Amino acid sequence: MKRTDKKIVSLLLALALIFALCAPALAVGEGETAPLDYADAANWAYFEDGSDKDVDVFLICPTVDTRSETNSFDLNDKLKGRFVSALDAERGIYDGTGRMFSPYYRQMSINAYRLSEEARSAARKVAYADVSDAFKWYLENVYDGRGIILAGFSQGADMCLELLKEYFGEGSEELRGTLIAVYAIGWAVTEEMAAQYPQIAPAQGETDTGVVVSFDCEDGTLTDSIVIPAGQKALSINPLNWMTDSTPAGSSLNLGAVMATGAEPLPGLCGAYIGPRGELVVTGVSAEEYPPAIDIFQTGAFHIYDNMFFYTNLKNNVAARTNAWRTGLPFGDVAADTWYTDAVGYVYEKGLMNGTGAAAFSPDLDLTRAQLTTILWRCAGAPVVNYAMPYSDVPADTWYTEAVRWAAAEKMTDRADGTFAPDEELTRAETAALLWNFAKSLGADVSVGEDTSLSGFSDAQDIKHEYMQAMQWAVGAGVIRGTGEATLSPNARLSRSQAAVMLMRFGAAA
Repeated sequence: MKRTDKKIVSLLLALALIFALCAPALAVGEGETAPLDYADAANWAYFEDGSDKDVDVFLICPTVDTRSETNSFDLNDKLKGRFVSALDAERGIYDGTGRMFSPYYRQMSINAYRLSEEARSAARKVAYADVSDAFKWYLENVYDGRGIILAGFSQGADMCLELLKEYFGEGSEELRGTLIAVYAIGWAVTEEMAAQYPQIAPAQGETDTGVVVSFDCEDGTLTDSIVIPAGQKALSINPLNWMTDSTPAGSSLNLGAVMATGAEPLPGLCGAYIGPRGELVVTGVSAEEYPPAIDIFQTGAFHIYDNMFFYTNLKNNVAARTNAWRTGLPFGDVAADTWYTDAVGYVYEKGLMNGTGAAAFSPDLDLTRAQLTTILWRCAGAPVVNYAMPYSDVPADTWYTEAVRWAAAEKMTDRADGTFAPDEELTRAETAALLWNFAKSLGADVSVGEDTSLSGFSDAQDIKHEYMQAMQWAVGAGVIRGTGEATLSPNARLSRSQAAVMLMRFGAAA
């Protein structure tokens, strides 16, 4: 999108908010303090939307009341329409993962944020009383033990943190175990808050669970804001690199900003880093292009764009954290119900295979000779051997040097051409040979399976002579199974997920 186009989008958004500020004031109705009845479907903006999902998202609306003096005591149809519009702008981050619940509540109006601290606190209590009632009703009447995501932006984020304080503290260990994450976007978690409430645990990475993901966007020129006042330090996380320090993340990591409901993502719109107050400093955009739109925010505050700027990254992260919660593994790309999930868990817990990067296992990535040799070396206890390196293509100081030295000493890696070829991708037959030789080095009885007939596989003739005995053993011992009912695919490349499964089977057979 061109700069001029981006300016038009931000100006349209600003105009929409200004029109809202000019709308007729909402009347204060009778029975202002009477509890709302959350058994009544009319008090929910979303109720069990997406019932096919096995995770629940409790999404709390941001401030949409721009005219009431303190709270939205008159929850009329017009105001409810604003609730739904605001929620629709962010629901796409979450609705692919969970079924949606979002209550209407007598929220603080924008004007309440201009009041004295005492009056503001009173308005906040009214708002939270409704949110708490809604969540309590949900727990008592709908909740069935599935994973929970709490989510909200701005005032909604503040309400999420209050729910954490009330419902997820001491004595609620079972409920806390179901908490996937809290996305409290556009609000601040402080050191004091985290110290007082252990259940408010700021996220430290891309896939830790039971944590709070929070940040608020600025342009780097401010020293004070409503969200992060002067003298306060927010415990934020960068949604581009999922780091909590000041390491900058370039715009190439931005998978797509979404600047209006239903709009196409804009990859690479902006970068970000965490500033000295814990603010998320957004790079590559200007305050002129993206004005604050609401007068309680200074120029340079990108608050209203918090979700928009990082929409796709947040959406992917919700899915990744949910996968991590389901599997108990720190990988966002390993789902809970794949044929290799248990095997990835096995190799990770045994310390045999780690991730390929932050929160990634890369199950479809091919495995190299150096990688599998190092895995087997770890499996053997990472022994250090005094043995001359026989391979000229293995440097003296790589991460795999000692593993190859050990493998050579154990006669596991002999090749006819006298090279090791560390970066060469393994075939399934080569893997069988390495595992077979490794089993022999451990003193295991490899006679079982060595005479296994492979005649039932249509591609058995594709197995090279030097790998035939190893393949017979691997099939007979159950380490390798067919890639189909009658195929072994001996010359197919070995993926990391296949390697994990073979290692788990090897561990069971050894």
